[in-house]
Amino acid sequence: MNKKAEIFDKFLIDAKINSFGKEEVGRQQKAANGKVTNLPDPLHLVLYRSNLEAGGQTLPLVVSMDDSMYNMVQVLVSRGTVNETNRQQVMEYLNSLNRRLKAIKYYVDEGGNICLDSCIPSTEEHFDPMVVITVLNVMMEHLQKEYPVLMKHIWEN
Repeated sequence: MNKKAEIFDKFLIDAKINSFGKEEVGRQQKAANGKVTNLPDPLHLVLYRSNLEAGGQTLPLVVSMDDSMYNMVQVLVSRGTVNETNRQQVMEYLNSLNRRLKAIKYYVDEGGNICLDSCIPSTEEHFDPMVVITVLNVMMEHLQKEYPVLMKHIWEN
């Protein structure tokens, strides 16, 4: 586990926040004889999974922390809903949101999924778990307001 995850764990316990599942990510190595060995991730990646509620939907989210200076908060806003028919309208709307938003940004991945991300840079020495919670609150407030509008843009075409 990495130091930022240890700090985040303590914060979650102290704040009595128990809505996250935690996963320490490793990698598998297959030997010539076929034996598989589980190895730790070289950057000590730890994932914290939870959900946000928006527009009557449950949206999966993940907070990822490792030994790099980048901590990510990611929400899967919509799964596989962007296609050739609605792509232009949806992208124009997401780009208009991205121009207004500072701490969070939308993108559409290759599977037509709409994701909302925030990158929170910090070193171990300056990691503040309250910043992660603040970004999650910003995402939640934003999605409460914008999710129905976004869904309208997706389903209009």
